Amino acid sequence: MPNIVHPKQALHLEGIHLAPGPLFSSSEMGKRVYGLFFGPHYAQAVADKDTLRNRATGVLSDIFALCLARVGTFTALHDSNLSWQVVAGDMAEQYRCIMKASEVEELVTVFSNARRKFLSLPRAAALTSPSTKLTAVIDRWLDAIGPEPQISSQPAPSLLLPMRSAPVESLLASFSLLAPSSSPAAAAANTSRSWPPSHLPAADVDFLKHGKIREHLGGVCWSAKGAMPVLPAEQSDPLALRLFVGWLAAAHTPPPPTNTFALFAAPVAFMNNKARQDWFRPSGYQSKMFGHVEGFLEYAADAFKSGKQMVLGLCTPFFATIQEAQTLGAGNLASGSGNSLEIFNNHAKLRRFGTAVMIRLVERNGVQGLQVVFFCPWDQHQWVKDSWRAYDWRLRLWKQQMMAAVEKWAAAKNVPIHEGYSGGSIAARKDRDADSVEMCAGWLMRVVTATEKTIPGVGEEDEWEWEEVCFFKKLENWGVVKDTEADEMDMDIYD
Repeated sequence: MPNIVHPKQALHLEGIHLAPGPLFSSSEMGKRVYGLFFGPHYAQAVADKDTLRNRATGVLSDIFALCLARVGTFTALHDSNLSWQVVAGDMAEQYRCIMKASEVEELVTVFSNARRKFLSLPRAAALTSPSTKLTAVIDRWLDAIGPEPQISSQPAPSLLLPMRSAPVESLLASFSLLAPSSSPAAAAANTSRSWPPSHLPAADVDFLKHGKIREHLGGVCWSAKGAMPVLPAEQSDPLALRLFVGWLAAAHTPPPPTNTFALFAAPVAFMNNKARQDWFRPSGYQSKMFGHVEGFLEYAADAFKSGKQMVLGLCTPFFATIQEAQTLGAGNLASGSGNSLEIFNNHAKLRRFGTAVMIRLVERNGVQGLQVVFFCPWDQHQWVKDSWRAYDWRLRLWKQQMMAAVEKWAAAKNVPIHEGYSGGSIAARKDRDADSVEMCAGWLMRVVTATEKTIPGVGEEDEWEWEEVCFFKKLENWGVVKDTEADEMDMDIYD
């Protein structure tokens, strides 16, 4: 006769020590978890103990694997609530399981603590059998987050993914573990609607029409955000960079009348189009995936003309020269063959440096002008400086050229720059290196999902914190416009 057990007992798994009494914060939470593991009619179910334990082990293993895959997201966002929304979205998109972000966090925390408790017991030290699939993935998660979570817990609005409460009956009885789609974002979106979203700027629509971008993001919009693509890093390939900023623009730019900002839907890597063209063959034909500063600034002018108040962009320049790339084998122009694409995507000397740019319309002393912000991890993180020391002067030169380009553009539009800020996140995992592109991508996400927390007000100080993890310093060469200059300024920036 099979060993029959109530489903609740099946959660006492090998290598896990659950404390006596209720496992979860409420009976409703318990119902949702048991329904997730064992089906909507779990209360009446009896089954072979091994069957139930295998089901629970499989579900938990995949949930922890999703969390582990998003460690970079937790690191870059510095906002646990927002990060758990991303994991909840992964569960919804990949496995069609709908849970609130707070519920996913509680579930993971309960079993993380249960694993820690087991490892603290004397019998754990004497254990000679190998780890199970579940305990192995939990241990990797615990190693990733450290002995104590170092992720701040700030309130964040529920804008990232359209999570909703669902009755137990709506959860899949068997938690069918479908193979992740190559396009989880597009898979959840209604591709029957017009796409790209028509309310986006024309340049963003053109960026999103790219074949590979449409393949991965087709259907993503404000009302059907889908799953966030992988957070890009310094050595992410150009497609991964385009997918992230494209998704951020499509999913988080609201339709009129509330769309007060524009996000350039391509990473900016070059100063102008000629530089991008020069890199076309040495980059393995990947330079076309990037934008350039001149194009971004004209995009900003068009956005302000259409009524936007803020323009955002992700800059990912790289500092190797074409000659260095050719030496690496990235531009084997003589033979017409070689491995230029592989080298461009993977070689450390061609990795991308992350900087985010925000340009806002502000009024100072009765004069409308611009506020320019550079989110630059270089400014606050010594380990970022150390990792880029070989390109120190080129990085500084690029930043100077970027500022000069903004000044020249603003002067041509007859608009003053009232002030500029530069800074970066000061919060990072203590035992991990920071990745400049991840940090900038995370900051942009915070801007579009919690704008009121990430932009300054009217009474800025020279140095201050916009939110708990961001510290900016006013740039000395961009001062506030004086009253005597106001009457002389032509404020039509589109002449």
